[in-house]
Amino acid sequence: GSEDLSWIQHPDFCLKAYQMYAGSLYCNNDFETMKKTLDIIFKYAASKEGRVTAYSTLVEAYCARDQFREAFDTAFTALNEFGVSFPRKPGQATVIFELIKTKQFMKKYPIKRLHDLPKMNDPSLEILLKMLVRLTPHAYLESVYLPLITFLLVKFSCLHGVCSSTPPAFAIYGLILAGALGDLKGGYD
Repeated sequence: GSEDLSWIQHPDFCLKAYQMYAGSLYCNNDFETMKKTLDIIFKYAASKEGRVTAYSTLVEAYCARDQFREAFDTAFTALNEFGVSFPRKPGQATVIFELIKTKQFMKKYPIKRLHDLPKMNDPSLEILLKMLVRLTPHAYLESVYLPLITFLLVKFSCLHGVCSSTPPAFAIYGLILAGALGDLKGGYD
């Protein structure tokens, strides 16, 4: 129909217009229409940045409605689009395994090297990381998610550059090491 044609002829304009409309619907607490608008973005948007922005809006809306399970599921779907699988129902064994992997990974990034990390230059990845940081207070309630999201944020910051999501990620990582594991030196370093 005409909607298909508009997205074919003016994809950037349609994406921005639908994103703005979805954002205004979120602000006006019209969740159902916002969800339908975001579904149109998911159907037509070709860029990762456009899609991850839509996912981010949806996560915000789910959090505002205290629908945290849906917020996490949406974030995990967004991660999947970036080729990152995230365990849907992780247990303590998964957390311990990921902690060991992250500690091994971080041996390549001592604190002095962290100062030299470049700025992240992938806007879609930055939006994705901000979305994950937005979930950390709720991940605390789902105890296994907080460390797993934190480990992911820390690794992504080291591999892809720093952004506004990097400081909270490293702060939580230090808190996990020092507070939960009693590794004061690791938490500081």
